[in-house]
Amino acid sequence: MGYYCAWGDAKMRCSSEEEGYENRATDIGEKRGGRASNIHGEAPSIPTPPISDDTDRQFWAEDELSSSESRQKLTARRKRRHSVSYRNRTANKSRSHAPRPSNSSSDSVNAETSAKVRRIRRRWLNSKLEKLQSGKASCTSTEETACTMNKVVSSDHQAASTSSSRLESRESLLWQKNHCERTDNTLRNVKKIPLAALNGTDGSRKQEKERSIVYAQKERRIYVVREHCDGRSGPPDSGYALRIFLTTMSYFINNDWTKGRYRELNISRVRCGDPAVRSVLCCTVLGLCSMLFILSVWSSNIQVSLRSYVFHFDKQQPVLHIVSDKFLSFGLDTSLLRKMDDLPIGQQKFINLARHLSPAFVRVGGTSADCLIFVQNQMEQNSSEKILSPVDDQDISNFTISGADLLAIYDFTVKSELRMIFDLNVLLRNPDGSWNDNNAQEIIAFAKNQGMTLDWQLGNEPNSFKHVFDVTLPATELAKDYDHLRQLLNEAGYIDSILVGPEVNHVGESNDMGELYVKAFLSSQKNTVNYVTWHQYYLNGRNAKVNDFVALSTFNWLPVQIHSMKQFIIESGKDVSMWLSETSTAFGGGAPGLSDRFVAGFLWLDKLGYSASAGLDVVTRQSLFGGNYAMVSPNLEPNPDWWISVFYKQFVSERVLKLSKSNNFSSVRLYAHCTSKNALISRVPAVTIYGMNIEKTATHIHIPELFVQNSKTTILYYSLSADHLQSSEIKLNGETEALKLQPNGDLPPFRPVILDPTYPIVLPPYSIVFMIIHGIDVPACSA
Repeated sequence: MGYYCAWGDAKMRCSSEEEGYENRATDIGEKRGGRASNIHGEAPSIPTPPISDDTDRQFWAEDELSSSESRQKLTARRKRRHSVSYRNRTANKSRSHAPRPSNSSSDSVNAETSAKVRRIRRRWLNSKLEKLQSGKASCTSTEETACTMNKVVSSDHQAASTSSSRLESRESLLWQKNHCERTDNTLRNVKKIPLAALNGTDGSRKQEKERSIVYAQKERRIYVVREHCDGRSGPPDSGYALRIFLTTMSYFINNDWTKGRYRELNISRVRCGDPAVRSVLCCTVLGLCSMLFILSVWSSNIQVSLRSYVFHFDKQQPVLHIVSDKFLSFGLDTSLLRKMDDLPIGQQKFINLARHLSPAFVRVGGTSADCLIFVQNQMEQNSSEKILSPVDDQDISNFTISGADLLAIYDFTVKSELRMIFDLNVLLRNPDGSWNDNNAQEIIAFAKNQGMTLDWQLGNEPNSFKHVFDVTLPATELAKDYDHLRQLLNEAGYIDSILVGPEVNHVGESNDMGELYVKAFLSSQKNTVNYVTWHQYYLNGRNAKVNDFVALSTFNWLPVQIHSMKQFIIESGKDVSMWLSETSTAFGGGAPGLSDRFVAGFLWLDKLGYSASAGLDVVTRQSLFGGNYAMVSPNLEPNPDWWISVFYKQFVSERVLKLSKSNNFSSVRLYAHCTSKNALISRVPAVTIYGMNIEKTATHIHIPELFVQNSKTTILYYSLSADHLQSSEIKLNGETEALKLQPNGDLPPFRPVILDPTYPIVLPPYSIVFMIIHGIDVPACSA
């Protein structure tokens, strides 16, 4: 058989091999409500195209079966042709080529069709019709689709030519009276089709029958099916036309249900004129435009939302303080001397790391200083049975060092361009309680004979001896010991050496105030100490948390301690400056995973800035090596505090300036100094602003007196940050790579960002900054 598949007025010819899959129509139901006129005429025979192989035959091409084939074989072939694999092959073949039927082939093929096969075919069509009619009631009752009536009209067509592309014959024509409205894509529409019987030769077979057909229709489609028959003198009866129509429709139903295997029968029409669709599209476009507008406004004004801090700087101000050129110093704990072989003072890499921090004091002191005994010619170190301190679990047993050990330490300081401060043992006492100076004289004499240039101190934290050693040493007794030491140093040729003390701790604490010890000590001694020294820690290393390192209450503790110590020094009646001779973030060896990480750098730099502005002459960091607060790791890699100290040495001089702000204890903390001579451009004076932002968000800073529109002013900006607060690495200006020394041990180049002084400067969250302001006239820095 051959078929036409038409939608509305548009018709495309489909062969039996195409199976209707590739038919397309663009003019669907253009004439709604149109009526079709009856057309009558003779129907010439239209042949079916020859099919070479039985496996490629369509399932309705039963005419081509030989009369000698059995009914069983016919049934098996019919089942095979209904299989999915057979349909896939047929659909693929129809896409590549679509053969058209011709009259000559039709004649030869239909002649071979037997009457027996036609009877079998009619029975098969009748069974299909009965199945479809049986489902009429159930299908129509479950669907809520309003359908209009379609009319079936019989007409006769006559072909103008066998070679013409438009073939006409006597056929059953489905003509649309009204289109069926689709309610939902997931529902099956119900069409009520009144079938008008065609007038036969006797003129008595005319009637109307109403059939309900349920078929899958996702889009609005009207199918017109025409049957071309050969050897039939009259038009088909109404039942035959209905069976042909139902058979064809069942074919489309089955194939439309095979989802994902064939393309849909027609391209869906998108009715853009639908008001609902148009409203959704308009709202979507409007929403996108609004979002783009908001993003553009936010991007252009992002800086406005940042918190701003305004500082003030008087360019005509005098120098606030002049601190020591060794203001930033550091220590090596005496406990490291217990195992001299583990101390890397002989390694060149360690020497280079220390030299980058010069000039500085290196204090060799700590709790173990009051356990040290010097034995000049001793070949091996000796120590008593290990005794642990109840305070920090340090070994407080006595041990010895030799002259070679002392000389090795001194050689390290010389190569590193440092000046050593050596802490003598004050707990070597006579039976009457006075200080036994014999071992101290041996050390002093050996040092003088070796040409060592040293500075000195006596004892470590004497106000805590009761807790550590279960020994009490009054401040008045310690004052006598210092007077005696000063006399020994002058006699041995160390009259120019500095003597510092008394090395107290617990400053500012109500239950054990170290200031009281200092006051009693200063009141009793005879102006023998050059500087009052005390120790400062913020936290207990055993229970400190990362949030403690960025809490404002932690930062604000140091100003309270400094102010308290100043008051007691004044009350003592002595005019003497202060040193922080041992200091870090947390006592007890530091907080593991915190005191040697990036987060500790905020407290370290703030301590340097505030101590300088408060008039302290030296700040000694505990420690360069050893413990959880070391600036150099055990594998001799610099920790973040080491890099911060290097930046301070590079850009900050000993001339302190005043930078005022309404709230000096906020989370943005800045300090001002004259710029170091090494960082000047053409020896023109400059000002260094340094500090930090310990907020989670970026902030603005503005200094009206310095950040003005002046072509001569240039700001070199250095920002130090890390991937996270507990990082052991530090990065410059947001670079991806962390700061690292060059292979030869030299510092890498520090490349700044040049900023426009007319705009507020942004400090990134949790960052440390150094800003060098060149081209401004500050007389205090020109002197």
